Amino acid sequence: MLSAKEFLIKQRLLWLLKSRCRRTYVSVFFDGTDVVFLKSGKRRNECIAVELPVEDIDVLRSHLYDGDFIVFAGGKHVILQFVLANRRKWRKLVHWYRKGVNT
Repeated sequence: MLSAKEFLIKQRLLWLLKSRCRRTYVSVFFDGTDVVFLKSGKRRNECIAVELPVEDIDVLRSHLYDGDFIVFAGGKHVILQFVLANRRKWRKLVHWYRKGVNT
């Protein structure tokens, strides 16, 4: 069961992944059993880490490398449907911000 904070983080991540905005760029990084989604911004980057089962991470690694874009300028990667279909398996969501390139 997700806490209220994790529920809001999950809704934020779903909004980012479903975004059709031309200025939205979301890349994927792997860290053990976690997958980190990074939304690139001008002033700050938004990071959301999600713990996934090992089988799902293996499927993602077979389609994506570290730093590949899953959402880019309104376009979407083919594997995004897999990520959204398995959103019930997401555990331990963590959200934080990092300074962007231009600050």
